[in-house]
Amino acid sequence: MIEIHDLTKRYGDKTALNQLNLNIAPGQIFGLLGHNGAGKSTTIKNLVSIIQPTSGTITVDGLDLAQQRLAVKAKISYVPDTPDIFLQLSATEYWDLIAAAYQKSEAEVQQRRQRLMALFDMAEHAEEPMASYSHGMRQKAIVIGALLPDPDIWILDEPMQGLDPQAAFDLKNLMKAHAAKGKTVIFST
Repeated sequence: MIEIHDLTKRYGDKTALNQLNLNIAPGQIFGLLGHNGAGKSTTIKNLVSIIQPTSGTITVDGLDLAQQRLAVKAKISYVPDTPDIFLQLSATEYWDLIAAAYQKSEAEVQQRRQRLMALFDMAEHAEEPMASYSHGMRQKAIVIGALLPDPDIWILDEPMQGLDPQAAFDLKNLMKAHAAKGKTVIFST
C-alpha cells in the first residue's frame, strides 16, 4: 500500500503540489493524468526520492520514505520521463548496473532479461552504446532495466513516449500482468 498524505512541493514561490492525498492499493494500475505542469512528474519524483517534499509524508507498505529510504527504494523500479541517461553504456552494461543495484545475481535476471530483450526486439542491439540508439530504442532499454529486477512497485513516468505501437502494447500487457499478481503500477501520461 502506498499512502501519500498532505504532500506539498514548492519551488521558491511556485507550488507544484499542494496537499496531495492518495492511497494506492496493491494490485492496482494507477494513472496520473494531466497537462504539462499538473504535478505528475513532481509526484513521481517524490515517490522515488529524486526530490524531497516540502511537507507531507509518503509511506510504502508501512515504511516511511523519509525514514527508511533504502528499504522503500528496494521495492520500486522507475522509468524516468526521459531515456537520456547512462548513454556511454551499452544496454547490457546498463541492465547489469540495475541488477547489481537491486543485488540480483546474473542467474536471477538472465531468463527475465532474455524474455524482455526478445519482447522489445532489443537482442541485436544490446551490446551497442545507448548513445547510438534512437529515442524509442533508449526508451526500450530503460524500460527493460526497470522491469528486470521485478520489484513490487513499478513507477513509470511517461513510459509510452517514443515507443512504437507494438512495444507500447506489450508494455501495457506487462503492466496488467504485474497488477494481476497483486503488485502495483503507477504511470503518468
